[in-house]
Amino acid sequence: MDPIVMGWHGAVCISGSKKRVIHSHSYEGIGHILGYCLKLPQHYKSNDPSDPKEQRWNNTTVRSRNFKGSTVAILGVGNIGSEVARLCQAMGCSMVWGYTRSSEDCSFIDKYVHSKEEACSQMAPNIDYWINVMPHTPKTQKFFDKDLFGQMKKGAVLVNAGRGSAICNDALLEALDQNIVEYAVLDVFDEEPLPCDHIFWKHPSVLVTSHTAAITDPNLAARVFYDNYQRW
Repeated sequence: MDPIVMGWHGAVCISGSKKRVIHSHSYEGIGHILGYCLKLPQHYKSNDPSDPKEQRWNNTTVRSRNFKGSTVAILGVGNIGSEVARLCQAMGCSMVWGYTRSSEDCSFIDKYVHSKEEACSQMAPNIDYWINVMPHTPKTQKFFDKDLFGQMKKGAVLVNAGRGSAICNDALLEALDQNIVEYAVLDVFDEEPLPCDHIFWKHPSVLVTSHTAAITDPNLAARVFYDNYQRW
């Protein structure tokens, strides 16, 4: 029998040089991604003017965006990205773009691009929400750079639950300062743990989560593993 490896992306069967994802259990990761798309992260932070300790009710300045009708880009349309695309369609996104090297297997992607050049020229000017779930490869390293940010629609939201290496930090900070990116939710970084003096911790338009987009529930993982074992 070929070995099966469990990860946050699901169960992967390794046969020789080939890998095949059988079934995903990354529900927490998908919830993390879409949760922060549905509401701007400011809503989750402590600057909400309502204060339960003082029984102060104030709902006049809470910021949110309408996810329904928005245009979404999913970078990395594998097991996780495909499920994110399905849920984006279910929640009424007007168009879902996908970036892959070559595959076009997901029926919930409205339009695919397959190169950095296409991402800059075709995708970037249209996107309200960028969701990165790409793995680390030479071609994904520093994918979000000055060239891509420079072509983006102003006021975009970026959620990175893939790999920290996909983002050029200096270029992101410049894009945030220019409001090209209105808000960034970053779960992964080049250096982890993120140094305590890093600017991302205190930047008003960045929410840092500590590589916790998909904490595995051992009970759920065991059930999924058993299900996959039976399938195999």
